Parts: sequence; C-alpha cells; structure tokens
Amino acid sequence: IFSFFSPVRALLQTRAAGEDKLVTLCAGCYNVFKRTNKAVREDGELRRKINAYLEEADMGEVDVVHYLEVLKNDVGFGSIAEKVKKRLTGRKLAPYYGCLLLKPRAEMDLDDVENPTIFENFLNALGATAVSYPYKTECCGSYLSMANEEIASAAVGRILNSAYKNGAEAFVVA
Repeated sequence: IFSFFSPVRALLQTRAAGEDKLVTLCAGCYNVFKRTNKAVREDGELRRKINAYLEEADMGEVDVVHYLEVLKNDVGFGSIAEKVKKRLTGRKLAPYYGCLLLKPRAEMDLDDVENPTIFENFLNALGATAVSYPYKTECCGSYLSMANEEIASAAVGRILNSAYKNGAEAFVVA
C-alpha cells in the first residue's frame, strides 16, 4: 500500500483546499493519480488501510483530469480557436499520447484507446494539421530507461520515425 501514499496525500491536499478536481499536465502524474483515485474509491479495504496508516479522514470525491480535458470540456476547443492570435496554419504536428494518457482503458477513460482524437482536436483548434501516424499511442519505454536504456531508446526511435515518415515536422507531447 505504500506506493499509494504520495498520490493519496496529493488528493487529500486537493480536497482540504476545497477543490473537487486535481488537474495535471504530466501524463505520468495523470496516470498515477487517476489510477490511485479509482483504486481507493472502489476498494474499501485499501481505503481503510490507507486512511488508518495516514491517520487521515477519507479523501472524499476528487476528480483527476488532464489539462487537455479542461481545455476541451471547460474552455472548449471552439472558444480556443476563436481566441488564437497567431494560428499554426501549415504546421504539421504529431501528437503523442503514449500509453500513460490512455491505458489501461477501464481506469483512464480519457479518450478512445485505439483512435484518440482529443489531442488532434486541440491542435486543429490552434490551426495546425495533426499528423496521423501508427505509433502515437505506443509506449515510449520511459519506465525502462534506467534499467535498459537501449530498449527505451529503440522505442522512442520507432515512435519518432513513424511520426516523421507520416509527414510530421514536429512532435508534440502532453
């Protein structure tokens, strides 16, 4: 249960501040917070153990959202498109989701795992052309980078090559 303590503390701090939403930019943080939040909400025994160990009250209802969700749902891509002063017209950008924003599907629920569009729609609102390429949802191997740098480097190389072979001039990450 120790791996849950740090994200649970952040969720508790969010609730203590009177907020019902924790927003993050980082795909890794989003994955950890969202999965922890779901586990603690759904597993009563886990929640009881964590609350007893931390000597905290239950964290209550806190939603974990990625900044792309805020832009889509709270601001609106249409509103963003209207306010852009310098459009990215003609720019061919490759959005990279990786595995952390989308998987596992049952826990993350950000977008369609096989064919996500939230990032593309955001880039289109800025005036850019979002390049479609087959590796946009593949794992980059970041978790292996310390243990096996070669595997992580090869994974990143495949992703970048896929984007550039499909016309991307730049790579965009969340």
